[in-house]
Amino acid sequence: MRILGISGGIPDSGAALLIDGKPVAEFGDGAPFPRRAIDRCLETARLQASQVDRVVWFERPLAKWKRVAKTIVTAWPFSKQLFHETAAAFAAGDMRPRDRITADLGVPADRIAFCPHDVAHASAAFFPSPFAESAIVTIAGAGESATTAIAAGRGNEIDVREELRYPHSLSLFAQAFEEFLGLPVGDHGALASVAAHGDPLYLDDMARFIHLRQDGSFELSVEMYAFRSVASLSLHPRVESILGPARDPEQGADQHFANVAASVRAVIEDAILALADRARAVTGIEALCIGGDMAPLIPAQTEAFRSGRGPALGAALWLWHEQEQHPRFPPRPALI
Repeated sequence: MRILGISGGIPDSGAALLIDGKPVAEFGDGAPFPRRAIDRCLETARLQASQVDRVVWFERPLAKWKRVAKTIVTAWPFSKQLFHETAAAFAAGDMRPRDRITADLGVPADRIAFCPHDVAHASAAFFPSPFAESAIVTIAGAGESATTAIAAGRGNEIDVREELRYPHSLSLFAQAFEEFLGLPVGDHGALASVAAHGDPLYLDDMARFIHLRQDGSFELSVEMYAFRSVASLSLHPRVESILGPARDPEQGADQHFANVAASVRAVIEDAILALADRARAVTGIEALCIGGDMAPLIPAQTEAFRSGRGPALGAALWLWHEQEQHPRFPPRPALI
């Protein structure tokens, strides 16, 4: 069984190829449709697209674009840029990955599957891990609606127990401040590097942007953000009255911005530790896997298996373990 997993339109877009359950290739791309990564996977395995048995996309498009449409309406007029981006994505065909896969790769529609975004991250974390069973925490940007999920992994099954929903996301929180700090948005490693040179002096101010709860849940103060992209948030201009003006990317090192970065990192570490405790309590499993895009900001004291694999491989692993079955996904309890 040859399964091609694809993720697109996110910082870790790419493709992965699974043959009889074993990963044989995985490449990043960064494009809305990562054709270069797909071609490299096929070239590595010396395959043509027609020889792939199944293709799986890393999220469910209809659910995602329903979420985007709702955000545009409820966040107007701060979602004008999001509206224009969505219109451009529609014109480019990015809303219809099944059609794009069929047109570009010649794969029949009945051989294409869709994996929930959080399940793709959970699969990428758990299935390559050394554990027979594990609590799983996934932390991602947007996806369909779940940005953060707690699951139990046992054998070849992943059971999602709880989730947090868009826009409440640690990844989006980090991205918003990366933009403010003049760093590449989505480069959490850069945020961690800057934070290492600062002290968390702005923790009280951070509470105006995100509220952490004792049960592991958290909530962004949505009035402090602007919805400018399908998969990102920006800080509202009123942030200048709290933290001063944003850093010009051409500006040199500044202790103030290092302290802001350290404060952001401290908040994220506290949130991840609380999520880890919650996951172990909910699942009753001590082993822990953490998936998603926050690896550079995961605190060392979690003693967790950290996934370095992307959602494209996770989607392929999910489909392999599902044995081509397509179960229904019942509503999940939300923490908020």
